[in-house]
Amino acid sequence: MTRMESELSSWLSGTWLSDGPAVAVLAGFSGLGKSDIAYEVAERSNRPWAFENLISDNLTLDEITLNVAESLEACGSNTMADLLGGDFVASFVKSLEEPILIVLDDFHELLDEQGLPPREFRTLIHRLCTARPAPAGRLLLVTNRAVTQESWLDQAHVRRVEPPAEDHAVSLLASLLAQQDLEDEVPSERRGDVVRWLGRNPRAIQALVACLSNDSLDDLIELDRDSWGVRDEVVGPELVRHLEERFLDRTLQRISPEALALVESLSVYRKTFTKEAIQGAGAGLAGSADVEDARRELSSRFLLERRRNWFTLNPIARELARARILMDERKLRRSHARAAEYYSRHFRARNSASKMDKASEFVEARFHLLRLGQREEFDEIARGFRAQLLLVYRNIESLPKDVSAQRELLATLWAALEGEEGGSWSLRFCFARLLLARDEQDDALVAYRQITIASRESNHHDVWILRCRLAVRFEEPAITRTIIAQARERLSAGVLLQVVRVTAVALTQMGHPADALRLLEDVQQHCHQTGDAWLLYHTASVILCSQDRHKDAIAFLLKGYETLGPQRERSGRLVEESAFLAFAARDAALLGQIQQVVVGSQGRHGWVSLCEVLKLQTERKFQESADLAAGFPEYLALKAQRAFSLLCLGRASEAKSVLMGSIPVRNLETGLGWLRAVACVAAGDAPDGDETSPESAWLAEFAAAHEMAPEEVTAESLLRHWDTFAELFGGRVSFYFPWLPRELTGLDQDLIRLSSTTSALDGVDLSRLRFRNEEKPRPPAVGAVPAVAGAPFGGVPPQPGWPTIFVTTQGGPAVLPNGGTLDMGGNYNVNQAGAVGDGAQATGNTFNQVVAGKTEDLQKLSAELQRLTEQLRLQGEAGQHAQELGELEGAAAAAASGDVSGVRAHLRRSGQWALGAATSVGTALAAAWIRESVGM
Repeated sequence: MTRMESELSSWLSGTWLSDGPAVAVLAGFSGLGKSDIAYEVAERSNRPWAFENLISDNLTLDEITLNVAESLEACGSNTMADLLGGDFVASFVKSLEEPILIVLDDFHELLDEQGLPPREFRTLIHRLCTARPAPAGRLLLVTNRAVTQESWLDQAHVRRVEPPAEDHAVSLLASLLAQQDLEDEVPSERRGDVVRWLGRNPRAIQALVACLSNDSLDDLIELDRDSWGVRDEVVGPELVRHLEERFLDRTLQRISPEALALVESLSVYRKTFTKEAIQGAGAGLAGSADVEDARRELSSRFLLERRRNWFTLNPIARELARARILMDERKLRRSHARAAEYYSRHFRARNSASKMDKASEFVEARFHLLRLGQREEFDEIARGFRAQLLLVYRNIESLPKDVSAQRELLATLWAALEGEEGGSWSLRFCFARLLLARDEQDDALVAYRQITIASRESNHHDVWILRCRLAVRFEEPAITRTIIAQARERLSAGVLLQVVRVTAVALTQMGHPADALRLLEDVQQHCHQTGDAWLLYHTASVILCSQDRHKDAIAFLLKGYETLGPQRERSGRLVEESAFLAFAARDAALLGQIQQVVVGSQGRHGWVSLCEVLKLQTERKFQESADLAAGFPEYLALKAQRAFSLLCLGRASEAKSVLMGSIPVRNLETGLGWLRAVACVAAGDAPDGDETSPESAWLAEFAAAHEMAPEEVTAESLLRHWDTFAELFGGRVSFYFPWLPRELTGLDQDLIRLSSTTSALDGVDLSRLRFRNEEKPRPPAVGAVPAVAGAPFGGVPPQPGWPTIFVTTQGGPAVLPNGGTLDMGGNYNVNQAGAVGDGAQATGNTFNQVVAGKTEDLQKLSAELQRLTEQLRLQGEAGQHAQELGELEGAAAAAASGDVSGVRAHLRRSGQWALGAATSVGTALAAAWIRESVGM
């Protein structure tokens, strides 16, 4: 042991165990002796300890807990064994309140690509590091990878093991050469070069010495001459590992057939093993003497390592030997059979009161027996271990990600859960999910039986959801309704709502929509007060639409809105959905009815305006719909419709500007991501890899979300994505944009996509498909005001920077042509004039018409203002906005008497709130006058 290793071992054994943090990490390149240091610390700790080697990436957290609990129980600490089957984190935290030591060697086997362990381990380590008072126990993690330094490791102590100094590495090389009687193979003057070549890595030095029995140093250098040439530079762990693999592979080719057979047979073991296991693995050799000779040969070649009475293969040699045996199915099965026999022998005559006696052997016996397909032999073992299994797995929650680990757990639970007695509901729930994951013949039916038993003692929503899903599959709808009636007696309203929604979806997909609707109606009253009650009406509307009953769906949505009221969270979704359904049907009258429902319930202005925007789109008034939608820049639905209208006008750049900014992921997935891509394609944007470009980012995001390359995002691919309707209850673009007018696509016809129809593209010639883009210089966007005949400035108020001329005439400003030439005589009141005076001409400017002085216009304005104030009072605005309402009423009176200046004065004082109210109620002429009066 080098001085550095000795100091590190002393620190861990002394300072850390007595006064250090609860968690320490021992990190460093593979082959530097970290495991030896950790094992020595454990042996010197004078406290109960467990040294768990995680050499298999298939070990589950439960199996790790099981193995640690067995080791601790053997040392006299029963706490973890008593807590088995509980929460993984809680079991470790509670156990480590006692003065114990747990070492997890090869912890890197649990780390993902980012250097993070499973979530449960992160939680465990964070809790141990932040516990007050600090726990008496210690957890030591040994890894050959850099561990990400995040919050879960903030208070842990990380110590790195570095390669020994060059003189120590040279001494190690000299010692190994002397042991093997190979001192002449590496002259002393070359030993410094050799250890630098190998990164001063002790295990790599061992691998090289093992090769020198058959190869010269120069022969080994020729294996990688390039790396020898850079030996004086910093050598990374990847290069050292590469050299070590080359040396060990060469050694495996040189050892005796008996030693090779033994190392291949031992490569199937997942954990450290005893000398008895080695004898079993070598059962095919001529005799025990041959096995012992083979063992000694492996040890002399540094392929087999030993700590006290436990052995393990060199990790790289194990990988190489396992790769060899995987190519020979007969050898592989024979090796698993010998390992299975070694571990299974413990269970043929068991008589122990210990909870964890031979638990780790059970785990390994299961692994090898199931690899062999010997299910009956395993079941026999498992039945004798049933009590421990029910204890260990009683609160299991997550399934293993690895398929083979899932199969092992499934076999275990199958044996443990025979009959209806014993076993927690969570265990049976896990068993059912494993069966469904495997999905072999009758697995789903067995899962249904298991989940039915689980639901007798559980009110967990996932249990009841799975039971109802499987009931729909195996029972008549009447039985399913009976199960829901049971759930109503057992579950809270919120949980019941989740269960009913999933069940209704399943019934519809199985061809029973009427039963699904009846089920939703049955629980409406019961679930009325829950925050997600709107989902019942939403689900019913989707089912009705699937039956081509769109008007019934709208009626159901509006019924839900009126029942829940406008103040309930998400009730506005019901209005939006009803509006889009009416829009898909191109039914302006129905959109008007929805507006009346919202106004009558004192709903939000934005919902009314959404209906108005959609009505304008049905009339192909895209400019007006874009202008009206502009008044609600924070309302995402209207923001999207404004961009859509601009695209129909061929103004792709403006549409992109509208869609700038942060948008929730869900909205990107269900429509706005598509709309952004359409705007980019219409504008001729191409993915250029510039991450700072919003257009490139939008195209890349859409492409990634739909598994295509950015350059594959074209007008046709976007149109076909719009036409896709793969999932009845999933979000889809065509719900929010069911109608693509020919103004947008350049086709000869409009396209309509409904949930109850097949493809909208059948028989459509797409050769003329071009998203419209007719960008021309034009005045800035007007904002929230639609152009209305008879409104001041022709419905388009003046904008900053526009040249404007006012000509004074009796009763108010006179009408002037928009642009062109002005040639008049008389007195002029000028604001930003193009030309002034008798005979003056102004050419090429923009002049805004003012038609406000006509008596019929003022009378029309007065009527609109009166209607506006009545609607606002009905909506309860009189209290909070009494002053503004008074100004609107004053403006109405002034308009009725023909007092233009009085109208403007009152409207100017009514302010921005009045403008928004007029826009949302749909009084466009009043909105235009207010906007002009307040100077917007």
